[in-house]
Amino acid sequence: MSYTVGPLVISRTPDGLHVAGEIDASTVEAFSSDLLSMLATRDVAVNMSEIQFIDSSGLRVLIEAHSNALEQRRQFVIDSPSPIVKRLLEVTGLSDLFTIVPVH
Repeated sequence: MSYTVGPLVISRTPDGLHVAGEIDASTVEAFSSDLLSMLATRDVAVNMSEIQFIDSSGLRVLIEAHSNALEQRRQFVIDSPSPIVKRLLEVTGLSDLFTIVPVH
């Protein structure tokens, strides 16, 4: 199942979510809602290989998802981060916080 919210396409996958496009103030609520509701019931990998833009609101959701996963003893993985996502995590010093599976 996939749906589009502005410049973001969100797809459910067997492992979690695949997101493509832009995560910003106009799309972050849909991304957050899907990601956090999924983490409430299972481990989640979010494939971010096709993210072309992510702002601080998207970063906040990733941090919140990581925190929720720890509290619920679930695994949260950022799978195949795009260069934009990798750069944001490196610049903010948060790349070591997350479990990241490199592009395969």
